[in-house]
Amino acid sequence: MNDAMFQYCLSKYGDLPRFMTTAFVVRDLENIRLALGEDELTGFMVSYGTGIAQTYAGMFPDRVGRMILDGNEFFSDYRDVTAFASNTFDNVTDAWRDGFLANCVSAGPDACALARPERKGGVVTLESLEARMDALMASVAQRPMPAYLEDSGPSLITYRFLVDAIFESMYVPPWWPRLSELLFNLEAGNTTGALQRMNKEWWTTDPGAPSKDRQPPANDELVSMVICPEGFDQPQPENLDAWGATWQNATQASWISGDMRFYYVLPCRQFYKYWPTPAEVYRGGLNKTLKNPLLLISGTNDPATPLRHGRRLREALGSENARLVVHHGYGHGSHVDPSDCTDAIGREYILKGVLPDADETHCDANAKPFSPGYQDALGEAEITWNLPMRQH
Repeated sequence: MNDAMFQYCLSKYGDLPRFMTTAFVVRDLENIRLALGEDELTGFMVSYGTGIAQTYAGMFPDRVGRMILDGNEFFSDYRDVTAFASNTFDNVTDAWRDGFLANCVSAGPDACALARPERKGGVVTLESLEARMDALMASVAQRPMPAYLEDSGPSLITYRFLVDAIFESMYVPPWWPRLSELLFNLEAGNTTGALQRMNKEWWTTDPGAPSKDRQPPANDELVSMVICPEGFDQPQPENLDAWGATWQNATQASWISGDMRFYYVLPCRQFYKYWPTPAEVYRGGLNKTLKNPLLLISGTNDPATPLRHGRRLREALGSENARLVVHHGYGHGSHVDPSDCTDAIGREYILKGVLPDADETHCDANAKPFSPGYQDALGEAEITWNLPMRQH
């Protein structure tokens, strides 16, 4: 399938994927800066954006303005293409157990459906809830659940869908109450909510719908055009058996994210067949003197970009070039679990150029997941349950 996809990409776009690397994104940014007549680049960079910012700092250190990097990658890790599928597993598990499940139990049955006891007078503990979820996942893995909606007909709730729903929800804590309802209903055999979500998220294009009503098709191949070139000159798994071992290691390390993240890198096996050498990748280090320091923000329970990446990045950049805010919250990026403390530090830097004196500053999120009013913290536009999170 990947080979067929890239054959089509080659026939339609030719050499273009060789020019989709992060180094070229950085050159685009630099040209935008020049076109705007700005002396330096100022920006708020999130997730993959932090990789762009690190590359920009390496390529144009004398043009680095006041930049905030939130949800930090350690981008040079991706010179090993399989690292994208292996370097965040522990944090995903922590976000699930110590984040979603633990906060659900603490919030109680009025706020979290999964905290409702199975029998009157019963007590839900973290251990008992984790065991229930393990049993649910094992059951769905062994026997997918039949589901039916009047408007879409019969379907199956599969293990893969359920894992994806959990993983994606770890990115956005305001989604957690709805995830808890979905899982609680599945425990009771009610598949309606799960199928509604699956239909809206997985089946984004209806060929039979009028053209004006169609959703744009998925563009996952663009992810390959960004990820694969970074590791073009490094050793790859030698054959399908080696790739299979990589998948097995990934899924054993994390049942939540191992499968999805592996399938982001597997296409690289065919990608190099069509575009073996990118036009440009950045291979320099982070030991440049920057015009302005970088303000780094890393979360303690980020499922995609662990805190250790932010600490490694601050250490590699040095005290003259970076400060780190440790954001004690959940989700991917501080913006999904707001903190007045974190936001104030960011505003002070962007508006006034003022940074904390300490190399590392700690900030707490304003509220806990499942607490009253928590879901309203981002506004409805930011927490649409069916918004696909097929990102890093």
